Amino acid sequence: MFFIAKSQKIERLRTSLKYVLEDIFYSFKESTFTSRRPPLTTIDLEESLKANLREPFGHFSPQEWRWFWNLIYGRHLDESKWPRTTRQLTREEVEYELTVSYQNPFNYFQDEQWDIFWRHILKGKVF
Repeated sequence: MFFIAKSQKIERLRTSLKYVLEDIFYSFKESTFTSRRPPLTTIDLEESLKANLREPFGHFSPQEWRWFWNLIYGRHLDESKWPRTTRQLTREEVEYELTVSYQNPFNYFQDEQWDIFWRHILKGKVF
């Protein structure tokens, strides 16, 4: 009986260690190769967005700009994995958040308009 309990603890420890190592490897791989990095300054992009998409960007406050850039480039808690990790949102998740938060104009965007939006935001970088 003692042997069974000890082997179960070892198996739980092995499983936990496996998840931790996978997470470390995934985080390293993601941060090194696939994560989006913000430009040194977003002022030019903000001005361009204000000019091309007056609604909603024309009236953005500094806090709203921080929220917007954090949505695009920030790391968000991923509670679906254990242990909890952070990751950048996918393109679909960002589009959903923008559609919910600013229905006009994002609710009316078609696929080609989203493509133009992302090319503009990421300056031709692959998302």
